[in-house]
Amino acid sequence: MTVTLAGAVDQAYAPELMRVVREMRSNGITVELQLERLSEEGCLRLLRSAEVCAVPYVNHRGMSRVLLEAAVCGTPVVAEDYGLIGHLVNSHGLGVAVDCSDPNALAAATVSARRETRRGDLEKFASRYSTDQFAAALNCMGIR
Repeated sequence: MTVTLAGAVDQAYAPELMRVVREMRSNGITVELQLERLSEEGCLRLLRSAEVCAVPYVNHRGMSRVLLEAAVCGTPVVAEDYGLIGHLVNSHGLGVAVDCSDPNALAAATVSARRETRRGDLEKFASRYSTDQFAAALNCMGIR
């Protein structure tokens, strides 16, 4: 298994992240690091090439741009089973939501999301947030 960790990392979290990376590598997982801020194009290119996107935001109640971008790219998601992200993943068939602090559950969800997520569910979710839908919403509010 190859795992790519991408995006800017808070320096306060960097030592813990590197500890987890060492642990993953000691368990036979190839870990590629791209720990810098990604451009929008770079992020989308990475998501298109991924088999699964992890969105393990513990205790995060809100939305995630990565969740929407993964759906646009047709990439299934493994997410924390908490808050809005977990709800959207479960209710729209975007992948699998689990307790991401459980390594066994996370590994099983990664395999399951790849196998069981339907591209049509991802496309349908992404279409709800298209440029045309946004323009229609603005039009309904009288904003041109």
